[in-house]
Amino acid sequence: MTDFNRAIELDPEIAGYYNYRGTSYQWLKEYDKSLEDYNRAIELEPDNAEYYYHRGLAYEWLQNYIEAVANYTKAIELDPNNAVYYSQRGNMPDNNKESSYPRSLDDFTKAIELDPDNAAYYLFRGNFYRWDWKNEEAIQDYTKAIKLDPSNPAHYIGRAYGYYNTGKIEEAMEDLNKTIELASPPAYYSGAYYYSERASFYSLIQKYDEAIEDYAKAIELDPSSPFFYYHRAICYHRTIKDREAMRDINKAIELDPSNAAYYFKRGDIYRSTEEYDNALADFAKAYEIDPENKEYKEWHEAVFLKIEIGSAYIAQASDEELSGFYSKITEKIIALRKKLQEDHGVNLPLISSTENKNIPETEILIKINGNIAWRKEFGDISPDICAEETSVMLEKLYLDFVKP
Repeated sequence: MTDFNRAIELDPEIAGYYNYRGTSYQWLKEYDKSLEDYNRAIELEPDNAEYYYHRGLAYEWLQNYIEAVANYTKAIELDPNNAVYYSQRGNMPDNNKESSYPRSLDDFTKAIELDPDNAAYYLFRGNFYRWDWKNEEAIQDYTKAIKLDPSNPAHYIGRAYGYYNTGKIEEAMEDLNKTIELASPPAYYSGAYYYSERASFYSLIQKYDEAIEDYAKAIELDPSSPFFYYHRAICYHRTIKDREAMRDINKAIELDPSNAAYYFKRGDIYRSTEEYDNALADFAKAYEIDPENKEYKEWHEAVFLKIEIGSAYIAQASDEELSGFYSKITEKIIALRKKLQEDHGVNLPLISSTENKNIPETEILIKINGNIAWRKEFGDISPDICAEETSVMLEKLYLDFVKP
């Protein structure tokens, strides 16, 4: 850095000096300073594609993808035969998925056309094909990447999920086993990553014991990652090992107390063990951290949790106690059904009907009973309140049914 500063001091009109110093700032993660130097380099030499490419990288590090795309595009305009520029632009999102996705595929295809022996470009295009559920095309690209570079585990991981998506479970497992074999230096990721990838696959096919073993290996290799504890907690929870699940999710929260998903999962475990106050507290924490998440909001408001708590009380209530509430609720439901039928022109199923799978009878009755019981437990129960709240819940249920 000292030498670049001195060079610029001696001759401040040489664009290359600013470009080199900007790259050095980028290595130091001082991206604003790197942008200043790239701006100056472009000012002095506006037809140099490399400077726009480097400025695009700086914007990419700053997560300003719109500007990154604009700079990569300018670099391509000035040097349309550089495969790297197309590949870099291909990996960039923008605000319009409909336009960025086909652009990315075109960019990777162009990069392959210009440099057909670069395995990375096949990997990138394969990823985009797989994300668009074009699994056969994805498998072809991953296979080509493997042929060009058989030592990169990422190629096998991509193909494994392509195989999984097409129902080829044995082939997928062979590829994932290969990643473990290759997962040693100088592999791009640590070995822990590849064990976690295989564990994730085991979880997908509901082989939770095998998944737990692989997450254990990942944790052994990298005990500082909350991600591995979190996902092992999910596997323990699915195998009804709530004590082990709670231990792991607590560790994940200890390592990363700012992750909303971890609190949400712990709330789910508390719900399973009927520790409802703790569950509500964790759902509230998840919502506090990420208030834009609709699922967290729903559970924070705890409609379903209240129903589960309420079911314990409703069983103890007499028919006489509940008859008043059911009559009021029935009035609301009749009015609601009439309104929705008029608005949508659809004959909605009767509550007692079990023929329609979209609105299960048990789900409706649980919602009604749970709401009554919850209100009763907290001493603010009244037929009118329960009827109004139940009407709101059922309206959403019915509207989901009438959606085209």
